Order: sequence, then structure tokens, then C-alpha cells
Amino acid sequence: LQEVYPELFSYLGNNIQAMDDELRHYMSRYKSHKLENSLPIDEEAFFNGLQTDVYDNRYSVLSEYIDLDTIVLWIDALGVEWLPLLNWTLSQNCDGSIREIAVTQAYLPTETCFNELWKQMDVPYNKLDKLDKLAHKGVIDEPDYYACIEDQLTFVAGAYKRVSELMEKHHRVIITGDHGTSRLAARFFHTRDGMDAPKNATVCSHGRYCELAQNTSFIMPNVHIGKCSDGTQYAIYKNYDHFKQSGFAAGGDDDNAIYGEVHGGATPEEMLVPVIVIDSNKEILLTAEWSQSTVKIAMKKVRLTLFFNKPIHQLQVKVAGIDGNTTPTNDSSEWSVVLSGINQGTY
Repeated sequence: LQEVYPELFSYLGNNIQAMDDELRHYMSRYKSHKLENSLPIDEEAFFNGLQTDVYDNRYSVLSEYIDLDTIVLWIDALGVEWLPLLNWTLSQNCDGSIREIAVTQAYLPTETCFNELWKQMDVPYNKLDKLDKLAHKGVIDEPDYYACIEDQLTFVAGAYKRVSELMEKHHRVIITGDHGTSRLAARFFHTRDGMDAPKNATVCSHGRYCELAQNTSFIMPNVHIGKCSDGTQYAIYKNYDHFKQSGFAAGGDDDNAIYGEVHGGATPEEMLVPVIVIDSNKEILLTAEWSQSTVKIAMKKVRLTLFFNKPIHQLQVKVAGIDGNTTPTNDSSEWSVVLSGINQGTY
């Protein structure tokens, strides 16, 4: 298998130090069922008391490794399931050194809207959405389940290309995901009756969780009660049960496997996401370019833009003895410069 289909071989690997033995064994079982398109018979034995709260919060790990020359690559739906394949492809193809690999917790519920840290952190980022689109929509015009898996493997194995592009401008690239997805939760959606949600609750994400009405007291086995900063409470399934909700999650016919994965719940494959820190092996030399070579002076004032090949965090500009007023835009690789009190001439 390693020679014929190295991407699949690497995906099935579990020799990642950041994963403890319980998680390695769990992910091996999960991947077996995913590739077989089968379901575990004994769900309690399948989870086997695996603890996800032993892993650090994703934000705490990210913040530890962000410096002035870092960009974060967010891959939508990149769960811990993909960590071995991602580690293999980066090690094989990137001109960089992997400084850190960590397994971290995403925020619950495991929907993108609860995990959009790229909007909250003051750091440049890039985002890839294809993995999430494959989970929900499969391959265009090809509903076959295994065609979808093949595209998933190809996409993750090719992630090094975007990392290499980003390292042309940034010394450090950090890869992470907003949440993972679950094939088994999608399959059980069709084979298991949904549970009644509490009164006035709003059921979401194929029943993987629900938003509770105010002042609702709710206790149920295998359900985690999460609370957001605004006081909103959510009931989130830790196993493959779901609250009653109509919709399409995945093909229910074992003999005609159709794409489909869901998220929103608190199973390990949904809530655990990798963080991989890669440092470039090359020194990135600083280059700069003005937006234009000649400018017009209006009321003894000139407005210019200066472009750099990587982010700059402090900039002083002096022209003909006059200090410019500098302001960063975008990811700090583009700066506006205003020169006041300057006279006509060539500089």
C-alpha cells in the first residue's frame, strides 16, 4: 500500500507523538469504519472512555507560536483525522522544518461560526474551503462516496503547495482547522431515531446540537452543555445520537455509498483539530516597490503606496528631509505614505 497509494498509507498511519495512545487507537477504529462505510456495533466500546479535554485549547497553542513573520493557514473541516497525512506531505515536500505538532480542542459546537478565530486574531491568514465542501457536497456530478474520499486525500496531500507559496513571503506558516467532520455521525443520522429536543430549543446541524431556550435546565446522557460568552447555552452530542431534525446527511444504503459528513457535535473527529508550525529553511530578503515612479504634488502633499514582499511592522520614510506619515494596510506588507510640505522636484 505504501508503494501503490502512499497518500492512503500515510492517512492510515498513527505514529504522531502529539496523539496519546487512546486517541491513536480511536482514530484507527474510526478510519476503518469510514473506509469500509460501516458502523460500530458497540458504540460504548468504540469510544472506550476517550477523553478529549486533556488537549489544549487551539487558541492557546496558536498564540504561543505567532510572531511578527507568521501567517496562519486555516483549512475548513481539517480535523485530527488528517494529521498523519498532513505531517507526511509537509515532511516530504516543503522546504521548511516542522517546529511543532499539536492536537487541540476546537470550540463547541463545532460549527465554523463558533470557530472563526481568523476574524479575532491580529495575524495574517489564508483560508481553504475545499475539504468542508467535499464533506457536505462531495465531488461535483459524482455522488460516489469513494470518489469523495479520493478527492479528500488528494486535497490534503497537496496542501504543501499552498504552504510553499506562503513561505515565499512569511518565515512561519501555522496550519490549523476550525473543526473536523464525522462520517459515522452522518451514517447514524439515517439508521437511528432522533431524540426529542428540549422545549423551545432550536435544533441545528442535523441534530448534532441544539440551542437551548433561556433558563432551560437540561441533563441527558452523552450530551455536553456548553455556554457562550453571551450566555447562550447549547446541548451538544458527544456520541452519534442526534436530536430530531429532517434533512440529508449521507447515503443510508451500504450497497450504494453516497458522500456525506456532518459536524457540530463533540466526538473526537469533530472537535479535535491539528496545529502544525512550519518554519522556512530559507531567509526571505526584504524587497520594496513604490506604487508609481512619479507623482503629482497637491497643496504641497503627496500620497503614495509602498509594497513589500513580506509584512513590515515598523516603517519610517524620509524624502528630501521630510518625514512621511506611514500607515499599514492589508497584512502590513502594504503601506500608505503621506508626505506633507514637500516641494516639486525629483527624488
